[in-house]
Amino acid sequence: MPIEWEFYYQKRSKMNKYIKISISSLVLVFFIIYNFEVENFSYEVFDNVGFNFLLIFFFIISLELFLSCIRWHIISVSHLKESFITSCKFYLSSIFISVFLTPAGGDAYRIYLYKDRLNLISKLVLFERIFSIIIIILTPLILFLNYDFQNGTFNQINDILIKTCAGILFLIILFICFIKFSNLSFLKNQNIFIKTIVDSCKLFFNFKTFFSVLFINITCVLIFYYAAFFMAKEINFNINFQDNSLLIYLSDKLRYIPVTFQGIGFKEISFTKLASLKNYKEDISFIFSLLFYSMDILIILFWSYLGYNFRLNIKSK
Repeated sequence: MPIEWEFYYQKRSKMNKYIKISISSLVLVFFIIYNFEVENFSYEVFDNVGFNFLLIFFFIISLELFLSCIRWHIISVSHLKESFITSCKFYLSSIFISVFLTPAGGDAYRIYLYKDRLNLISKLVLFERIFSIIIIILTPLILFLNYDFQNGTFNQINDILIKTCAGILFLIILFICFIKFSNLSFLKNQNIFIKTIVDSCKLFFNFKTFFSVLFINITCVLIFYYAAFFMAKEINFNINFQDNSLLIYLSDKLRYIPVTFQGIGFKEISFTKLASLKNYKEDISFIFSLLFYSMDILIILFWSYLGYNFRLNIKSK
């Protein structure tokens, strides 16, 4: 088979896979909405969504993506020796894949792009992934610690969440320190996976990189949750910042389950059902979650496809 045909066939096969996933997700969303029992959906809330709001929301989510690109550049620049623009394009291409195949798929694609420097890129990607997990665990400790939700169920959920995250964070820090200061030279020479873990953990002790990445990660988290709160206010969804952030935090994690396209359907229903525990109306809760998650993923797809298309153009030459 000619190289051009093979490339075209591979590209078409990938796109067919994405189309199938998207169609199955849309069918599921339709099924869930059709069978979702709420009375008098307030579709008029969409009248409050003006062009100025869409423009500001687009800028906010784009800023979050831009900061994520800066984070990757800070992590990789001293090792890969690439320009900021190139780092952005490579990073965005992996985000495009992660939209369809979860973050693990995006990480694998990024490693594939740098397969000629496998050991180096694996170390950097693993470091960023561990850091992202730490930030996910830190989020409840930053936003919800000692906060009274004035609801027994919410307070119980938050209490369990805080204790679980604090415990996991302690174990991760303990593990990183153990890997850093233990003599694992024999195992490193025998197992490339262990060597990658050891090398990744050592990056946490590069404090210049560590604090820069930590600051950017926390900023991205705050931007994401304030973007959600900003939308809630725009459509007159009367919910406070902490309640909204907790619901988003819990429901957003369903996107890591590779059942539908970015967890479409599951996230909206889980948000709505959790919101009903504090007597938020199901109609406005569902519409808010559907609108927020849809706009968020569309903006991410817009920018990440540009990066992915760049990679395809490079590979086809």
